[in-house]
Amino acid sequence: MLAEAHREGFEAAVSNPCIEVWFQLHFTDSPDATPRKRESKARAAKRAWGKLRASLSDDTPWPFTAESVQAAIERGRATDNDDWIPDAPGTHVHRLVWELLRFSSQ
Repeated sequence: MLAEAHREGFEAAVSNPCIEVWFQLHFTDSPDATPRKRESKARAAKRAWGKLRASLSDDTPWPFTAESVQAAIERGRATDNDDWIPDAPGTHVHRLVWELLRFSSQ
């Protein structure tokens, strides 16, 4: 499916194992997706994001700021492997967000 999209001129923003990896990059350099016994990497990443989210202030319903988005973009770039699917845990969402920010500033 990714190859077909690419042939048609589309790009994809893939997170491996799940979107929570992108969320974690707003707050930490190395997202945790280390599974426990009989736990999938996706479940481990979601658990880690839930734990991180719980540690944030309760009076911040939306913890993402312009600064945290920029930090997540930089952290994503630092670990980008240039493959279609990033190493787990990893994400390419920073590519999409960077393009959207670049487009919106024109």
